[in-house]
Amino acid sequence: MNVKITLENFNAAISDILSDFLKADFEKRQGALMAGAAVMVERLKAVSPNGPGNFAENWAIKEYNGEVYVYNTTRVASKGMRKADKDTRTVKKGARRAPRAVGGIPLSNILEYKTDQKHHGFISKAKTAAAPAVLNAIKNKINGGT
Repeated sequence: MNVKITLENFNAAISDILSDFLKADFEKRQGALMAGAAVMVERLKAVSPNGPGNFAENWAIKEYNGEVYVYNTTRVASKGMRKADKDTRTVKKGARRAPRAVGGIPLSNILEYKTDQKHHGFISKAKTAAAPAVLNAIKNKINGGT
């Protein structure tokens, strides 16, 4: 800022400086979170079972309201789901299905939480194992690395 700061413009000048700082800080944090999420996606791809719908390759990153999410896009039909329900996104009597339910159940939820199958808890285990690498990626990005 190349404006001479006087008593009259002091509040505006401080506000501008803090606004610029917060914006730069937010962008830096988002970049760091994206770097950490990218490491997590690679780890999840490496440990994911090869199953229906190319599950291992369907890990993705989503930014929403300043937060970064890692998720898998693979879904499977739930028991009792009719073909018409899958194709038209409707349920009996023409009611619209909630957006979360469209296309079935996330396969990642089944693999993570269904206790009677061999992949039970694999996401939690991968997250725990990848935590140091994720944190290092975040720290490196914050400290100016790539």
